[in-house]
Amino acid sequence: MYIVSGCPRSGTSLMMDCLRAALGEDRILGSKFMGKDKQLAMLKRDKIYQRDNETPEEFSLRQYMFEKNKVNAAKSIEEVEKRKEHMKDMNPNGFYEMQFTVTGIKYAFAMDDLFKRIRSEGDSPYVCKVVSQGLIQSDPQYVDKIVYMIRHPRAVAKSQEKLIRPNRKKFQLEDGEVVEEPVHTPKMFIDVTKQAALWLEANKDKKVLIVEYDDLIEDPKKQFKRIKRFLGEGDFKQAEGIINPKLRRSIPQDIELALWDDAEYIYEEFKKRNFKKIKTYMEDPFVETNLEKTRIPCIRTGRDMAYRECKACHEDYVVRNNYKHAAETDGIDWENEPCVFECSKFVDDNRRVGVEESIKTNTWRDWVGTTIKKIERESKGKRKDVFAVEFPEFDVESDTFVEDITTLEDFHERIHMIYGVWFVFREMEENGQ
Repeated sequence: MYIVSGCPRSGTSLMMDCLRAALGEDRILGSKFMGKDKQLAMLKRDKIYQRDNETPEEFSLRQYMFEKNKVNAAKSIEEVEKRKEHMKDMNPNGFYEMQFTVTGIKYAFAMDDLFKRIRSEGDSPYVCKVVSQGLIQSDPQYVDKIVYMIRHPRAVAKSQEKLIRPNRKKFQLEDGEVVEEPVHTPKMFIDVTKQAALWLEANKDKKVLIVEYDDLIEDPKKQFKRIKRFLGEGDFKQAEGIINPKLRRSIPQDIELALWDDAEYIYEEFKKRNFKKIKTYMEDPFVETNLEKTRIPCIRTGRDMAYRECKACHEDYVVRNNYKHAAETDGIDWENEPCVFECSKFVDDNRRVGVEESIKTNTWRDWVGTTIKKIERESKGKRKDVFAVEFPEFDVESDTFVEDITTLEDFHERIHMIYGVWFVFREMEENGQ
């Protein structure tokens, strides 16, 4: 079979429509709106007929069930029509999808007739859409050639917002305006494109043509020549009218997110067919994508924490205090437990500690007082009066330095003081003082 693959929202449906025009409707496996027209026709039937080899008793039972279900048919028709309209809104020209599209091409006894047709296709292979996450699950014996659609991950993410819009949460702003939860992330692009790269690296003998979505929109004739040479057939003049510059409806947004570096790397290397480099890159536990998926057991809270949660706890006193209060509420003896994060590979070597040291220097304890004591300990020679010089209005040796913290503003004030002195210390150390 000819396979059209790519990340969802990368132009796979458009390519299916183009190949339908170039190769013929009878070569396409899949329907424009995934069987919704057929489903509607079934629901709108007035009566049913006896099937071949169906006994009178079997037909009688099916007819009885049909009449019973007609009561709910109107509601079902309304729901299917609503779903179909939403699909048209997402993709006016249709999707051309079928059972293989997401789950991949693999033999199933229930589909034996279809597989017999596929095996006997001869010089006129069928064309099937199998998106990236389906490709990795596909049996390579059924794959002849692959036209792989690639699109910039920011454009994919913007288009994806429309695809998942019905499931997005809504929030009401202070002025009464209702807005949808923002969804603009390359997570899906990274995950499924990585899967496609793994399959292509494992099946190097398979012929693949990579087509960039923007190139197809900007110069369809040039891209159709490439595709015709690759397939060795097709009347692509019939397909030229399908390409419309207005299809570039998803304008990328420059939204900051750590994952974009991974997405950009995969995008650029995939275009160069460096599938092995993508595989190696994604095996690194410290790339942002893998860090985001990492879960670290936190003994002090009694639950698994995301890498970002641990990092925030390690660096942000507010986060740390929130977790401490939650642990105390749950009755956890956090003072005598280590921080798994600071003992793990996710902390720099010079900051990593052992279990006993982690318990001894428990950062969840009174961190303001602890930091002050550390400053006092390190205030030797010329540095002993640094605090007095920088903040003469406060007496470090007085208990009121900590005790008079009664508001959040007081808390923030002490933070700036401590960090201010810390930076002075560092500067003096760098100058050899």
